[in-house]
Amino acid sequence: MNEKFLYFIWQSGLFKKENIKALTGEKIDIIRTGTRNDESGPDFFNALIKINGISLAGNVEIHVKSSDWIQHKHSNDPAYKNVILHVVYEHDCPVEDSDGNTIPVVLLDFSKKLFTRYHELIENPHPIHCHGKTDKAEPFRIKTFLTSLTVEKLHQKAMIIADMLKTNKNNWEETFYQLLARNFGFHVNSVPFEMLARSLPLRILSKHKNSLLQTEALLYGQSGLIGKSEQPSEYEKQLLTEYQFLQNKYSLTPLKDGIWKFSPVRPHNFPTIRISQMAAILTRTFPLFAAVINARSTKEIEEFFNHSASDFWDDHYSFVASSKNYQKNFGKVSFNNLVMNTVAPFLFLYGHIKDEDSFTTRSVELLESIPPEQNSIITTWKKSGMKAMDASESQALLYLYKNFCQPHRCIECTIGSMIVIQN
Repeated sequence: MNEKFLYFIWQSGLFKKENIKALTGEKIDIIRTGTRNDESGPDFFNALIKINGISLAGNVEIHVKSSDWIQHKHSNDPAYKNVILHVVYEHDCPVEDSDGNTIPVVLLDFSKKLFTRYHELIENPHPIHCHGKTDKAEPFRIKTFLTSLTVEKLHQKAMIIADMLKTNKNNWEETFYQLLARNFGFHVNSVPFEMLARSLPLRILSKHKNSLLQTEALLYGQSGLIGKSEQPSEYEKQLLTEYQFLQNKYSLTPLKDGIWKFSPVRPHNFPTIRISQMAAILTRTFPLFAAVINARSTKEIEEFFNHSASDFWDDHYSFVASSKNYQKNFGKVSFNNLVMNTVAPFLFLYGHIKDEDSFTTRSVELLESIPPEQNSIITTWKKSGMKAMDASESQALLYLYKNFCQPHRCIECTIGSMIVIQN
């Protein structure tokens, strides 16, 4: 037995409510169980009970054993002075508050089937503890729960962006550009890409927004990826010439060698390819964040990113290595990744700060409009009976797995609680 399970029983009202008596004989009527307190202090605030017909409002403390009150040193803590009821699974001694008053104690009486189901969940060795049991949960409530987790994850990401926004003195375009660059790195090169964006302010790029060559020269020059070929191509020579002029003009310092990773990255994700694609996006749509804000559909937003790398990259992956000739398009999967990690969280934050619900709603709708992610965790969920229908649900399931399944918080999960309660 553990306290979290007892909190669940009390909060959900799954205990016997008729003819409750304190262990000292008083008749107890539970009018309101109170509000769960996750901080320090009593477990439930603002409960309402009757003791022998006399109404009392105050707090409720719950323990597995009544002696836990003493072990946790509540008797000397004034924060527990307003506890009107001590709810326990096992009574082994009377307890008093800091004024020496005896606190009424009741035993929590509930069906032991509930604990059996709960115990089966948390002891299940499968990574998804409700594996094979999700059919016990109501589909509509699952959908509502997953939507709430999507919003929670968006909020989590938005708060990280909020810190970046503060650092950038509330410059939305600069912050969007930096996060966009970070996500162009697709995990392996995310830090170098963010460093690149921070070393090359958007105000400089904005002066060259009408020239793809100059934008590429600035990005490649700052990246430190040009000027190293023994026999440079005409394309690289052009980039280097442009960069050397612009570097002197803006007093730029390029990134150090060795920060970019080409292995184990797939060739179409090489930083050389991604930088050219990013340059195309920044020159075709500027200012980019303003365009995203004003877009009214996923398709419209996708058009802002639907650009390929320069012609040179049709038969190259790096400045020296050639490849089979094909156009290096940005791609659907890459766009979906940017929606999940850049566009949707930014729209959510924008709506939150501007107090415009339409943007927070659109952020969720964006995720609902693209396919779910494909990874091992989503596959495990599918085998457990939970198939993600879109990116909103896959994001929710990833959040659920990390924050509920891994730490065994089954009883705090809507799906787990429905399985425990069942009928």
